Amino acid sequence: QNKHVMPPNVQITAESLMWGNTPFTKNKKYDWIIGSDVLYNVSSIPKLITTIQDYLDPHYGRMILGVRWRKPNEERQFFELLSDHSDLQIEWRLLQSPKGCHTVEWQHYGNANSNEWTHYSNTTMIAIQGGQPKSLNLVTEEDLPKMTNDESKAWESAQIQIYLGTATTAVVDSDEESSNH
Repeated sequence: QNKHVMPPNVQITAESLMWGNTPFTKNKKYDWIIGSDVLYNVSSIPKLITTIQDYLDPHYGRMILGVRWRKPNEERQFFELLSDHSDLQIEWRLLQSPKGCHTVEWQHYGNANSNEWTHYSNTTMIAIQGGQPKSLNLVTEEDLPKMTNDESKAWESAQIQIYLGTATTAVVDSDEESSNH
């Protein structure tokens, strides 16, 4: 529908797939992977990482990732595994965050031992049924159904961040490795 706004030399392909199920195009690498709200099922994170490793170009690859934090202590493993512990390493940069949350990078979000998180969660206020606002860290599951639409939107937006991931480690394939010896 918006193809006319793209320069003629830009090719965009969108494909859907089940994480961890690499179809016949496994050898195809992509310059960009875009994901939104993909960490909610933490048991699927290892399959998501495998899929990213299979498809993101290790030399030029970039990712745009919208994160809606729900279980940050578990969801952070996604960033940790792709930052330090895989063949394809990703360097993450926070692009967009709620007001007051610009210093709360993935390493700190939801981390009770983080000064950045403590400050953000104590100073971000969410009203419930138009009443006395509560700090983000005091809002409970029981409060959620009581929120008006605007309050619910404020609650949700207080927990959404957008990251840019850049591949920083080139995976050496066997042909390159053998030609270097």
